[in-house]
Amino acid sequence: MTDQKANNPEESWKEMIEEFGDDHSPLGPKLSKAFTEDSYSLMWHISWFKFAGKMIGEKGKTLVFDPLEGLGAWTVACETKDVIAVLPVIDSYEKIRADWPSENIIFEKNAEILLSADKLFAGVVCFDITEHKSRTEWDSFFEDGSRIVVDGGIVIAGGRGDGLAQILKETASANFKHVFMFGQGQSHPCISPADAVIVLAC
Repeated sequence: MTDQKANNPEESWKEMIEEFGDDHSPLGPKLSKAFTEDSYSLMWHISWFKFAGKMIGEKGKTLVFDPLEGLGAWTVACETKDVIAVLPVIDSYEKIRADWPSENIIFEKNAEILLSADKLFAGVVCFDITEHKSRTEWDSFFEDGSRIVVDGGIVIAGGRGDGLAQILKETASANFKHVFMFGQGQSHPCISPADAVIVLAC
């Protein structure tokens, strides 16, 4: 990152803003509500996906669990290019797929099919933006992630919440050799707010 980008947050987002353009179709209900009622939280969440994309880079196919109606997957794809995005079952698959016609993103509804594969992805990304994931769910996520990443691949996960840092560290360490923690009050251009925590496991 150049000094100019480090000192000017707008420069860090310039390429993404230009690629997004001004001809996007109307946003889905969750994104529309987030933009109008809680834009700060939305920017935090987008910044987590941007961080994940930068950490993975263009190493191969990336699996993204996307609760942001396509915006999370699109943000990662800006950095990694090749993304398979799994949408929550309550989201409108047809609308989201139409809203994000990028050739770099394939949207899926069934995570079970993907998780039954063996070592397919260079990266796996999952952020809990609702703060509802249980310890058991994180255990399952990291166990599945360790099985479907290629050698040298990485799994990135995070969110906010009391005790989340300890849960992520323990569950990631049980399945991966190397675990790195980000956030937790440490200053970082892509991780806000101060109580956000992100784990990178490889």
